[in-house]
Amino acid sequence: IIIGWGGSISHVDSFVYSGVLEGLQKLMEEDSRIVFKFCGHEDRLNYLLKKLPEKQLVRQGGVSPYDWPQVIGTFDIGIAPMDLRPVSDGTGAGNDGESYDERRSWLKLVAYTCAGVPFVATKCTPYLPLAQYGQLIENGADSWYKALKSTVGSIVHYRKEAWDRRGSMLRKFIR
Repeated sequence: IIIGWGGSISHVDSFVYSGVLEGLQKLMEEDSRIVFKFCGHEDRLNYLLKKLPEKQLVRQGGVSPYDWPQVIGTFDIGIAPMDLRPVSDGTGAGNDGESYDERRSWLKLVAYTCAGVPFVATKCTPYLPLAQYGQLIENGADSWYKALKSTVGSIVHYRKEAWDRRGSMLRKFIR
């Protein structure tokens, strides 16, 4: 069962502060069927990724935007952790006290839904409009562990549900 994620170097804090890797590690140690597919050219997380069972970790370099849908299609579950720690924006735009990740888009979840891949993601403002299409959770290792374990336990149901919605999601977001 492939739990996957892909993105740029700007997501390091999302992994460090969400609890996703700790929850994933616990699940992978319990269930040898779980593989984490980490996509992107990011080395700053190596110190955390090395804590995951080596035989259950797949590292994939970045791909062209044209090829990205095929990569997402290899995921059984997509994840989208966010770092919700408040920061100073330093721009005068009035965003002080919000997290950097609260300013991100919902694009990662749209990509998962358009590929027919169920997702587990941090509950945050950008993802709220897509809450009905997957699981939004509070950050923390235990929350990530429980949500991923639940999704794995009912993967056939979640995959069918996500695939059945795929057509309507494509019509809604890909015009």
